[in-house]
Amino acid sequence: MNTTDEQIRAIKRQFRKAMNGIVAASMREKGVVYRVNFGLTLPLLKRIAAAYPPDKMLAERLWSEPVRESKMLATWLYPPAEMDRATACRWVAEIPYPEIADICCLNLFSRLPFAAELAAYCLERTDDLARYTGFRLWNRLLAAGYKPSENEIAILLEACKKLFATENHRPTLAVAVDALRRLAEQDEATHKQIENFFSAAESDLPEESKNLMREILEQ
Repeated sequence: MNTTDEQIRAIKRQFRKAMNGIVAASMREKGVVYRVNFGLTLPLLKRIAAAYPPDKMLAERLWSEPVRESKMLATWLYPPAEMDRATACRWVAEIPYPEIADICCLNLFSRLPFAAELAAYCLERTDDLARYTGFRLWNRLLAAGYKPSENEIAILLEACKKLFATENHRPTLAVAVDALRRLAEQDEATHKQIENFFSAAESDLPEESKNLMREILEQ
């Protein structure tokens, strides 16, 4: 048995020892069904992660498992400097639920040197979870003070327009609106650019989407 195998076994013992069946059952009732879910909280997972040095091989092993806590722990343990674009795109495609997307963006994706590029890639996907991940990643980057280029702003605005016109998936809509708010807060010129973009786009939207867009702009 190699060191990674031993680490995996030790981690799983910690998962089992701290298992919270009530939390896991509540998630199942809400439709969040993992093959294995120990119901561990994020603070506890963070403490477990702190006991291990970042390790690409260990993180990949954890990510590959159909276990909620393993996938979450992997986001703390994968060294951002060692994740390439192909691996990041693969992880995006393998995200099973929004909570995994959230923690990927918080702990790993936002720290990648190509984070903005990854966010744009996600917004161009057809899969809703990938787009959710893209908007969530933009939220993290903008909150950290990232200044997007004109091309990146255009991609974000077009993705929002498409979402408003065709989708009503509430989690994705919520993170898209949050990203717009953060973008608008950067400066007055960007705020005006957003208003002008959606004013010009209004004629292309169905009536229910126009109402939604107006509410968002008012906010």
